Amino acid sequence: MKKIIALILALILCFAVAGCSVTKKDNDATVSTADEAKATDDTSVSEPVASEPVAADNAAKIYASIEEYISDPAVSKSLDSAKESFGDKLNFEYHAEDDKLIYDYTYTEQYGEAALDSIRPTLEASFEEEADSFNQVVDVLKKTVKTASPKLVINYRNGDGTVIATHTYE
Repeated sequence: MKKIIALILALILCFAVAGCSVTKKDNDATVSTADEAKATDDTSVSEPVASEPVAADNAAKIYASIEEYISDPAVSKSLDSAKESFGDKLNFEYHAEDDKLIYDYTYTEQYGEAALDSIRPTLEASFEEEADSFNQVVDVLKKTVKTASPKLVINYRNGDGTVIATHTYE
């Protein structure tokens, strides 16, 4: 039990060090947010937020699909910068599936059910706490991608890839 608490505290410390910043261009076409993490208490793990996708420098550009959107160098650069900020405790990957942009946050270690019982409620609470940031991503998708109803899916995964918590923003 002491090892689990020590691990959780180490994760909280790692995420608490991550800074927050927001950059917004005058034309509101580009929004970029650095990773954000919040510690809640000694028995919970904070969650990071990936940089929000950005529209290409050409504000009038419309993408045929989410796949094409994330292939844009400006967008992929913004998303890829998030990968570097999570350190060695968490991996961040993203991909497109139909009308969904999917963010996968995967812990590098495998956690047992006892630890997940502490982690899961915090991750689930983060969906509401970070709704504004994630909804901004959906708003950008609505403005820049030709799809009827773009969605952002957030998956938090254990070290073996199993889903710990998931949420879809529309």
